[in-house]
Amino acid sequence: MYRPTTLTTLSVLFLSALATPMPFGDSLDKRDTYTGTGRPYYPQAGKGACGTNVDFSYPIVAVPNWAYESGSTCNQGIIVTNIANENAAYARIGDECQQHECGNLDLDLSEKLFAQLDGTGADMKIKWYFVDW
Repeated sequence: MYRPTTLTTLSVLFLSALATPMPFGDSLDKRDTYTGTGRPYYPQAGKGACGTNVDFSYPIVAVPNWAYESGSTCNQGIIVTNIANENAAYARIGDECQQHECGNLDLDLSEKLFAQLDGTGADMKIKWYFVDW
């Protein structure tokens, strides 16, 4: 019915397709990218909206209401990039921005995160996206 050479060729083609590497990096984890303003964030000591004590010496963000989703995104990873210098850093959601202080795509950035992005103390233009790590 089939010649051994044909079966061998088909088997090699099939197995090589299985062994083809998948793309690695941001393409596996990246979601929609948002552009907004990042502001230095100096919250009151204690618990953030996520209900846990927040150590703001770590890279933490406060997100707008739509991204907070009633707390379902607490501790979710985010990559934030300073558009001016392309410095990027990983952070986690630890709080919710106050609606009157935070635009729809803006983030409040902890001191640690702001420093990692080389913030000068003034607001910065940022892009950001959720990641699953």
